[in-house]
Amino acid sequence: MSKKTVKNQEYSLSEEGFEFLRSLEIWRHVPKLDGSGQWTVGLRHTGEDVEPEREYTDEEILQMFDDDRQFYEDDVRSIFDPRFMTQHMFDACFCFAFQVGGISGTELGKMIQKNPYDDRIRNFWKYTYTQGKKNKALVLRRIKEVNYYFS
Repeated sequence: MSKKTVKNQEYSLSEEGFEFLRSLEIWRHVPKLDGSGQWTVGLRHTGEDVEPEREYTDEEILQMFDDDRQFYEDDVRSIFDPRFMTQHMFDACFCFAFQVGGISGTELGKMIQKNPYDDRIRNFWKYTYTQGKKNKALVLRRIKEVNYYFS
């Protein structure tokens, strides 16, 4: 995959980015309560349409992801000047936004919007806490996201 930037290109999650996301997330066929008490299925899909006692097919999970995807792509697009970003940067930010619920309103998003090559972006550590405690799984995820972002 080319790391070159493309002037005036509207980015979306690439196939490689989707596979990267799948390597970070659990593909759930059966809903489970997440840390905030919401039922989640597939790739972190939550909402009133999730039926706790039901098993979902791969096709249903992909459809739910496609339904959720636009929100996160729009959120990530809102912080980037496409003239200066790469596909890997977009995909890594999508994965981050997908996990935390958005990137545009975060300190990290503002930093990326100002300068997407700022070396301080390597410090995603603020986003590694769950209920006030450092989460080792989130630390490992952030390391992977940062490395992907700068690759």
